[in-house]
Amino acid sequence: MSDGNKIRRAEGRIDKEAAEWLVRRDRGLSEREARELKDWLDRDARHRMRFGIHEQTWERFSTLEEIEEVEEFEAQPVRVGQRGSKPDFKKLSRAILSLAAVLLLGLVIWVGIGLIDGAERVEYEGRYVVDAYETRILSDGTILELNEGARAKVRLTDSFRRVWMHQGEAHFHVAKDEMRPFVVYAGGTEVRAVGTAFNVRVDREGVYVIVAEGRIHFSNRASEDEPGDTALSFSEQLDAGQASSLRLGASNAVPFVETHTYDELARLLAWKPETLEFSDAPLGDVVTAFNKRNTIQIVLAAEELETMPIEATFRSDNVLAFTRLLELTFDLKAERVAQDEIVLRMP
Repeated sequence: MSDGNKIRRAEGRIDKEAAEWLVRRDRGLSEREARELKDWLDRDARHRMRFGIHEQTWERFSTLEEIEEVEEFEAQPVRVGQRGSKPDFKKLSRAILSLAAVLLLGLVIWVGIGLIDGAERVEYEGRYVVDAYETRILSDGTILELNEGARAKVRLTDSFRRVWMHQGEAHFHVAKDEMRPFVVYAGGTEVRAVGTAFNVRVDREGVYVIVAEGRIHFSNRASEDEPGDTALSFSEQLDAGQASSLRLGASNAVPFVETHTYDELARLLAWKPETLEFSDAPLGDVVTAFNKRNTIQIVLAAEELETMPIEATFRSDNVLAFTRLLELTFDLKAERVAQDEIVLRMP
């Protein structure tokens, strides 16, 4: 087989895999599948490129099907852990029928873009307005976690990766790409990284940045899409464990920098759901783990409940499901005595 045929067969295989991953993501990824998709994207730059092209084509189909939403693209969440639901055969049929068109149009877009001299290919673009926690794997392999109430815009091209945080909080686990720094603009500030993990929150008071892994550069450089002074009045380098905050509207503002312990970082990032696994753990310890991560607090009404052994796996934000399991498994009574309090009682 000639080298040219080998290349074409490899490109065809990548195209097929990219389209299949897009269909699977559209119907909802489990936690294991989300990790597999990230591994696949990280494995080869061609994977990320073809996935991004197919994603653009997929969005065009969505726009044609839902013409009333043409003014705003709103990204769908990665639905972790949703298993056992009945398949939507109508949606599945539409996805299968669209798959061939996705492959064909993706190839046409790829060839067409290559013929445009000097044009920069948009690898990915999305707008997010979320009313609940969402996770998204971007086309470069970056994992984006959005907290409730976040508003953001993402744009990835051949030469840059940029995010505009307009409101709320997000956590970024950035895929390393030294040729394309990852930049987040928030409230007239810039957070720049190559491959690391950090958190950005912006509200009416100011901007707050936390570095979980690696190193970032934090400055007050505004992007071309944001009003603000482009002259730098500060530029800080922050390492893992450090956080910086900046009040908005203050003249000649200088950010406040502080260093946190691991436990303090965990508390600051507690809004990010985790998978909690318990094996023969005392119920008192399990309740403490949930209470540290949620506004809804669990109260044990009897001392003997403290030592009751528990074996379960739950998302850290799924308090109601956890207490419901205790009712069904141990015949306990879970009483919602207030908006933010559940009392567990003996049967």
